Amino acid sequence: MDHGQHALASGQSTVNQAGRDVVVNNYAAGPPTGAWNVPPRNPNFVGRVDALATLDGLAVQTVRGMGGVGKTQLAVEYCYQNSDSYDVVWWIFAENRALIPDQLHLLGKALRLDLPADTRAAVPLLLSHLRNRGRCLLVFDNAESVHDIRDYLPWCRVLVTTRRAGFDALGDVLDLDTFTRPESITLLRQRAMISEGGADDLAVLLGDLPLGLEQAAAYLKQTGMPVDEYLNLLRSNPELMAGQGVDGHRPASDSTLATVWTMSFTRLDPRAATVLQVCGYLGPEAIPLSLFDEFGSPSMAVAPLVDYSLAQRVDDRLVMHRMVQLAARRNAEDVAWPSPHPLVRAATLLSRALPRDHEGPESWPVWRILLPHVLTVLGHDLKLGLLDGDLLVRLLDQAGAHLQDFGEFDKSRELLERALLVAEGAACPDHRNVGTILNNLAAVFMELSRPADALPLLERSLDIAESAGGRDCFAIGSILNNLGLVQRDLGDLVAAREWLERALAADQADFGAAHPQVAIVQNNLALVLTDLGDLVGARRLLEEALRVGEATLAPGHPAIATRLNNLGLVLGKLGDLAMSRMVLERALVMDEASFGPVHPTIATRLRNLAGILRKQGLAAEARPLLDRAGEIDDRLP
Repeated sequence: MDHGQHALASGQSTVNQAGRDVVVNNYAAGPPTGAWNVPPRNPNFVGRVDALATLDGLAVQTVRGMGGVGKTQLAVEYCYQNSDSYDVVWWIFAENRALIPDQLHLLGKALRLDLPADTRAAVPLLLSHLRNRGRCLLVFDNAESVHDIRDYLPWCRVLVTTRRAGFDALGDVLDLDTFTRPESITLLRQRAMISEGGADDLAVLLGDLPLGLEQAAAYLKQTGMPVDEYLNLLRSNPELMAGQGVDGHRPASDSTLATVWTMSFTRLDPRAATVLQVCGYLGPEAIPLSLFDEFGSPSMAVAPLVDYSLAQRVDDRLVMHRMVQLAARRNAEDVAWPSPHPLVRAATLLSRALPRDHEGPESWPVWRILLPHVLTVLGHDLKLGLLDGDLLVRLLDQAGAHLQDFGEFDKSRELLERALLVAEGAACPDHRNVGTILNNLAAVFMELSRPADALPLLERSLDIAESAGGRDCFAIGSILNNLGLVQRDLGDLVAAREWLERALAADQADFGAAHPQVAIVQNNLALVLTDLGDLVGARRLLEEALRVGEATLAPGHPAIATRLNNLGLVLGKLGDLAMSRMVLERALVMDEASFGPVHPTIATRLRNLAGILRKQGLAAEARPLLDRAGEIDDRLP
């Protein structure tokens, strides 16, 4: 098939047990004989085998992680599993520094020590006793700061849980990750008695976060709701479902996804709070820090989020769990947020960060990073309707164009049709934005082999351009070019040639002879000449288009590969099979570098090359290419 060209951090360990068998822990060790006040054990505790093993050995061990990841449950399970190793295991709720001394004083009473009634005098004596006693474990749960607990560390085993950074000053820090997928599925099936497929779907939506999984299981068990119905509710209204069901092993104040991060949110400075709210409306993929340049230093702006384990920093990107994003959105929609709304701010930041030119592959690396966030923002706006017309149309049109570049034609069509609807509602039907979108949407219909649907869009776009003065609106040549391609696809080669000759004259007058836009039309006109049997004329146009492209475009540009492909096919028809093969192989290498190994264009290039090999009598060499093209087709949506 030939191608037309449309004009358009240190010393810390991370626990992740992917691939491991899941262990359901049902140990029944008894409490120590000295003193014990550990919270009740979770009978549904699963997995975390490596994490539990990591907690052994060091004098001071900290478990750090985001809220809801299971730090406290891990510490409780460790205490029960290792109760026979200690005479004293004492649990201290350490979030409020002022309450720590009283809890230590209570330990002294449990040990029946003769201590002063005054807590300030009693605590040093207790710590001295523990230094000499041995076989003692203190657990500081949910500590806020190293300074809050440093003065209370005895010379015995200490286990700390926290969301905050900085605890490596005391000893080793274990960064606790979310569940592995097998652990998630085991918990859900054990708690809610649902199918493995349903458990897997639920784990994906909840990002394997233990709190979310336990909350969902509790709600399913409480209501008897089928898991498919729950999944539909979670997809359609996650903000509502974040408050449904509770984790009975957590305090009521943070037993749901709606509340678990509330305290951390309130402790953020205004700049970090704004970044958090903006991130809530972005995708779960890594977010480039450069998106937050307008906040001064992006590193300083996101530092509190990292400190409170609300996000992780990985090189120059920020990673935020989808459930933290959900809570941030819920928080933004529960309170009166000053203008602009975080969704509008997220859309504005993305619009400013997007490359202006979306024609060439030079912008693709940036688009591959930002496109998931643009699509997420556009999805949220379908529900909230907060983006103004110009901003919304710009994001829809640009995202649609890039989805076309990436071979996602159906998704591109959906966005461009939405952009057209918004543009027509926000402006007169003959506005130039409407004409541009019509042209872009027609190009997608052509990629979808629907030229009859593309034709009226292009005719309307041409009317708008001509009534507005043509080039004062946008390049009229691009519309004429696409009209020529549509007529070719519809089988009217004479009309196709007329449209393309008109486009070529318009672009040469507008841009000069040696311009990339002119080369696009030359390539397309060559296709029509090929169909009409004028192979010599087609070769001349393709060689000229290739010369212009190599002189004006970046090396390896997809437009150059397209012209090589078309030239190779013409050479094959002219009987120069050796040169045809060489040119087609060069086109394939270029496109693989641009698009990767799985893309509709690669499948086309493989089939074209295989066709020439078969003409050369090399069927055995052609077969692997055709097999690979079929595999690409099977993998595409």
